[in-house]
Amino acid sequence: MKGLKDLYKARETKKENSDLMNALSYFCSLREWGTVRSILSNANKYTSDSYIATKLKNSFLLDQRAKYFGIGEDIVGSMSNMVFGGNVSIKVDNDNKEAQLIIDKLIRDGYFMQSINNVYKAAISTNGRSYLFMELTSYFSTTTNYKIKDEFIKYTVVPEFELKIDELNNLVIRSIYKEIYNEKEKVNETFRFDYEYRIVDKGSTLTIVGYDKDDKELSAEETMYYLGIDITYVEYDFIPFGVINVGEGMLPNIIHIEESLAKTLYYQDEDLSNSQTGEYIPEDMINEVHIGAESYNVFDKYETRRIVKGGIDKDSNKIVSVEGKSSIGTIERNLALNVIKATLDAKINPISIGYILTDRLGGNTDVGSDKERASIRLRETHIDKLKPFIAKELKKLLYLENIDVNIDDISMFFAQYITPNIESLTNTLAKQIQFGLISIETAVRKINKDELTDEEVEKEVERILQQMVQMDFNVGQQLKSGIDNRLKGEGVEE
Repeated sequence: MKGLKDLYKARETKKENSDLMNALSYFCSLREWGTVRSILSNANKYTSDSYIATKLKNSFLLDQRAKYFGIGEDIVGSMSNMVFGGNVSIKVDNDNKEAQLIIDKLIRDGYFMQSINNVYKAAISTNGRSYLFMELTSYFSTTTNYKIKDEFIKYTVVPEFELKIDELNNLVIRSIYKEIYNEKEKVNETFRFDYEYRIVDKGSTLTIVGYDKDDKELSAEETMYYLGIDITYVEYDFIPFGVINVGEGMLPNIIHIEESLAKTLYYQDEDLSNSQTGEYIPEDMINEVHIGAESYNVFDKYETRRIVKGGIDKDSNKIVSVEGKSSIGTIERNLALNVIKATLDAKINPISIGYILTDRLGGNTDVGSDKERASIRLRETHIDKLKPFIAKELKKLLYLENIDVNIDDISMFFAQYITPNIESLTNTLAKQIQFGLISIETAVRKINKDELTDEEVEKEVERILQQMVQMDFNVGQQLKSGIDNRLKGEGVEE
């Protein structure tokens, strides 16, 4: 193919542009508008693509008149609620009671699942991939200097654009920045510290390297001093980070959509002012118009009086009034179309983010869960990606407690996004029992949302069976007495 060399050059900035757009999407989803403005105004520092940099630096989002809509946060928050809003139960299948107790405690505490939720949101708001790092403290023997154990401290979520990944050398580098006070110069200086994780078979190593404000490498002693740590190198027999990959992100064009929405909000405010009735006052009468002790403010955008020459009706000798015209219908439609575009990019139904306006615009006649078919399909896909990721992270935490569990033995259940009402659920379960699709015990557990103990379930099943036997007995007695349940009309012979 001709032009491959030119094509290669055209794609040289692909990675830069991708990281830049992922960063903007990520901080839009967090509503960190100050960070978004900083990135936009310094776009040329993040990419060498002059076209992209110039376009971003001229964004309306940098204008002081801009108001931020936040559709990115709404989409990410709605999808997160769809996935994690219900009950998530995790079981160990090999009857390992000790492991189950630890997992139950993790679920009750909430920190573990919140961390999973945060790394999931980081993934869907960027390129579909995000990293969850375990912050650990290692303990060593004072006599042999061998490592005794690793203790889990906390999780840190890092989107992929903040990492340097060298797949050839199995290396992942996470950089953190710290303000260091320069005693001599009496100023704060920004130092960089690289946490270099190298994967070796099923384990890994961590090396911490520091750099000063001029990118000059610090000594190990200086690095330990500035970070308040005892070592800069440690080996693990596991990998202290996990990668969630949901396939692709949900906000590929969110910065451009936020730009359009900001303009729409601006025009909405302008419309509110300009659509009011305006009184037109002649210039030679301006001294007669006062607001308090001050003369009429020409530049007050909310004032409904406007200065115009010859603004007196000669016949009635009154100030001319002109009714303003509103474009709110067009503004509303532009607002809805931008929201719909954002949800189409995210591959979810607009109704999933709770905007009645967009649902009305789409004229959707589906009912119930049918309205959110696309959203529910995406939810199921993401849950399938999350399950092995969560299992791997739980295995690491259990390993730190000297409990070895096979990933395949960890199973989890995410509650339905849209749960049927009790009447519909009862009818469905009754039919499933009738045709032998499920047992009575399973039905009891489902209708009580797995909130009953095994003993309570057993008693409930026994009660239902006794009631069924009693009903069969009553029917039998009625048939023996010549009574049946057929409806008979007068004058009808059998």
